[in-house]
Amino acid sequence: MQASAIVIGGAGALGKSIIKNLKSKSILPISIDILRNDDAGHNLIVDGNRCLASQYGNVSTNLEAYLKDYKVSGVYCAAGGWMGGSIGDDNFLTVLQKMYAMNLETAALASNLSVKHLTNEGVLVLTGAEAALQECPGMVGYGISKVSTHYMLANLVKDPIFKNKSASAFAILPSVIDTPSNRKAMPDADHKSWTKPEEISQKCVDFITDPSSRPASGSMISVSTDSNGNTAWLVRPPRSEL
Repeated sequence: MQASAIVIGGAGALGKSIIKNLKSKSILPISIDILRNDDAGHNLIVDGNRCLASQYGNVSTNLEAYLKDYKVSGVYCAAGGWMGGSIGDDNFLTVLQKMYAMNLETAALASNLSVKHLTNEGVLVLTGAEAALQECPGMVGYGISKVSTHYMLANLVKDPIFKNKSASAFAILPSVIDTPSNRKAMPDADHKSWTKPEEISQKCVDFITDPSSRPASGSMISVSTDSNGNTAWLVRPPRSEL
């Protein structure tokens, strides 16, 4: 089998861009999502009305059957979503549950699959959030799910099995990604200062094709774009180095 990579959320805006970039580098994309992406080399479809935990067995079995004894060069979590709201809202627990499912469960699945299926010196990339580096009481459910993602990254790089692979894991921390769903949720925002999915996907795929571009495993990499469309990257060191 040719070099391959798993993309969780492969039918979303960021996932589609990652898959397009993977294909341009002759890396076979494997999409895991609630919808099919015809550009992927293989699709595993999950039910968006059921939690991932209840579907893990099917995902794992089907993925193992497809990969056989082969390993993947990368695992990407491009799935996620955003909802605003504060702790005092009547629907706070509902929002928290949705953010957990969309952001944290998908990151947990990516992390688990990376331990099982990454090649030695492979790479895992999670999607964190710049906003979750500080308090965000106006979107607290979202913030909790992303803080938990950051914490999971810190623990994954200490996992003995993952460390023995000499693999690398990172989290990309966007301010806002310029996607149709984000534009719909925030129609009055300054869209010129949102980061294009293509810029993020290029960085993600570079981690496979150019290992010298990788920072220390466990790093969180902030990305922001100004109103002139200029994008800047800031590498935040692993928790163990702070």
